Amino acid sequence: MKKTYNLILILFVFLCACKKKQESVMIPNIDISIFTKTPSVWYLKSYSLQNVPQTLSECERKTKVNFKPNNLGSYEYDASECGTIRNFSWIYEETTKKMTILEGSSATEVILTTLKDNVWEYEYQVNNLIYKFRFEKQ
Repeated sequence: MKKTYNLILILFVFLCACKKKQESVMIPNIDISIFTKTPSVWYLKSYSLQNVPQTLSECERKTKVNFKPNNLGSYEYDASECGTIRNFSWIYEETTKKMTILEGSSATEVILTTLKDNVWEYEYQVNNLIYKFRFEKQ
């Protein structure tokens, strides 16, 4: 009887540990169709570098990203107020929730942290620097 009790107790502890481990690596629920259903314009609202919020310049406040559903997998980054308009393509991996942004021959892997309602947040790392961006849909 004592062996059975110990076995049940060990199994219970093991299952609880596995459940906690799974919860700690939970990937956010992200609906990528928010970019693909209808044309959408997203404005830059904030960004940080190494978790330090950065002040947006006047031109950065007007930065927008235009997603066009008829051209799935690409978008226009319009920072024309700052002198830049660029076109990117992107690939999205559902299982990891990672978006790879391609410009010419360079690729940046982006980790989407939020993509719901009118909020799009992501982060990426370049040369050990972590950037976080927040866009809001208009």
